[in-house]
Amino acid sequence: MGSITNAGYQGVKFVIDTTNNDKPLTLQRTAGTLYKAVAEAGGAIYQVPAGKKYTILGFFAECGFTDQFKIWEHTSSSTAGGTAITPNIFHMTVGDNILVPFYYEVSAGNYINVQLSGNDQVDVVLVGVEGDL
Repeated sequence: MGSITNAGYQGVKFVIDTTNNDKPLTLQRTAGTLYKAVAEAGGAIYQVPAGKKYTILGFFAECGFTDQFKIWEHTSSSTAGGTAITPNIFHMTVGDNILVPFYYEVSAGNYINVQLSGNDQVDVVLVGVEGDL
């Protein structure tokens, strides 16, 4: 059976097969957590597997209250600091929805953490592909 070729997004093209899998990751609103790791569909915290990378192609965010957030790459889950994935803090108010296309490769063994301001009212969905290095 042949591979399925994705037509691409923002000039990026992937072949979806056994080594390259589309993998949406999510962060749901959680009270009392300022740094939280994104999770897979089943709810398990996502860590990029050894020998792989996770390529972020963009994200969608929705806000239920006035809040702000920033996305980081870190060797530990739900931990402050690391390498900033998004260059700025995104400020959102009630009802805001944003779709931000960009390209970023997260290294093997790392987590993707979202820094919240404290109101904990932002849902984030990362759109990306897990594939070989």
